[in-house]
Amino acid sequence: MKHFTLAIFALFVMVLPGSSQRLRTFYENGKYGLKTSSGTVVVTAKLDHIVTYDQLFKIKFLNKYGLLDAQGNLISQIIYDYIQEPSEGNLLARKNSGYGYLDSTGKEIIDFIYEDGSQFRFGRAAVRKQKVWGIIDKTGYTVIPFEYEFISEAKADGHFHARSNGKTGILNTEGKTVIPFKYAEIFTAIYGNWKVKENYKYGILNRNGEEILPVMFDEIIQAESNLILSKIYGKWAGYTGKGVQIFPPKYQKVISADDDGGYTQVQLNNKWGYLNANGQEVISPKYDTVSNFDDQMFAWVILNNKKGAIGRNGEELIPIKYDYIGKFEEDMAPISVNKKWGYMDIYGKEAIPMVYDKAEPFSPAGAAKVVLNGNTFYIDKTGKKTTR
Repeated sequence: MKHFTLAIFALFVMVLPGSSQRLRTFYENGKYGLKTSSGTVVVTAKLDHIVTYDQLFKIKFLNKYGLLDAQGNLISQIIYDYIQEPSEGNLLARKNSGYGYLDSTGKEIIDFIYEDGSQFRFGRAAVRKQKVWGIIDKTGYTVIPFEYEFISEAKADGHFHARSNGKTGILNTEGKTVIPFKYAEIFTAIYGNWKVKENYKYGILNRNGEEILPVMFDEIIQAESNLILSKIYGKWAGYTGKGVQIFPPKYQKVISADDDGGYTQVQLNNKWGYLNANGQEVISPKYDTVSNFDDQMFAWVILNNKKGAIGRNGEELIPIKYDYIGKFEEDMAPISVNKKWGYMDIYGKEAIPMVYDKAEPFSPAGAAKVVLNGNTFYIDKTGKKTTR
C-alpha cells in the first residue's frame, strides 16, 4: 500500500527544476493542489487537503498524511495518521497507533513507540509510554522519568504541569519539582504567580512555589502585576503582587481590566467605580453601570438612567444626560433626550440637533433615515435632506 500510494502521488507531481517561486494552494473539483505565484501547476489538484507551514506543506492523500517541502517535493512517506504543526523544527506524528517525531526534512528522528505526546517546547516534549508520562529531549533521551499520571505541554514560562497520586504540581525542564504535588489544580502563571486550588479554595504562589496568599479564598483574580483581587465571605479584598493587603474585603463585585495598566471596575453599595493598577480607588463608586476603558481614554457610564462618558480622572467628557446613545456608524451615533433624536460625532459633539421623532444609524452611503412630524426622509451628516 505504501509504494502504491507513492506511485500514484508521483503521477500528478510536476517537475520544475530550479523554481524559486513561492507555492500557494488552489482548489479544483473538490481537491487541492499547488501552483506558483505565476500560475504554473506544480502539484495537480488531487489531494484531499493541504496545510501550509513555513517552508513545508502537510498533505492528506488517500486518508494518510505526508510532507512536501517549499518546492512541492515529497520529503516524507504518506503513511501517517496524524501530523501536528511544526514546533522548534520538529513535528509530532502518529503512525500505526504509535506517536513519534519528524524533523523539518521529513526524517523520522524519534521512534514511534509512544502512546501519546506533545509538541517540543524549550527542547522538551511530554510523552506517554505504558500508561505513564515522562519528558524527552530532541534526541529521544528521557530527561524526566516515566512515573507521572499526566504531564502537559510546556507552558510559555518553561514549566510543565504534572499530576502524581491524583495531585497537581509543577516541574521545570530539568525535572525539578517547583511546586509540590499537593493541589487539585494549578492555573497558568499570570504576572509570575500561580493560582492554585485545593478543597474548593484558592491561593497564590510565587515563581519559587512560596505562598503569597493562603489557600482560603473563594475566588482570586490577578488583575495586574501589583493587584490581586481575592473574594472571601462574599466580599472582594485587594493585595499587592507580593501579598500585602491594600484594602480589606469590601467590594460586592469586580471586573478586571482587559489590558495591562487598565482600570478595574468595582461595585460598592450597588454603585460602580474604578481602581487603578495599584488598587487605588481613582473613581469612586457612584454610577449605576460602567464600561471598560480598555485602550480608550474614556468609558461609558450610566447614572440615574442617563448615559454619558467619563475620562480616566472621572471628568465628564460627554454629559451624562442622554436617554440613548447608539452605536457609531460612519463616525456618527444616534442620540436621544426626552424622546427627541439627533446625532453625536466621534468627538462627543452634538453634530445634528435633537429635533427628530426618530433617528436611525448612518449608512455607508452617508445617509440616515429620520422621522419628523410623521414625515420620513433621509439626511446627510450636516443635517440636510438627501436622497437614500
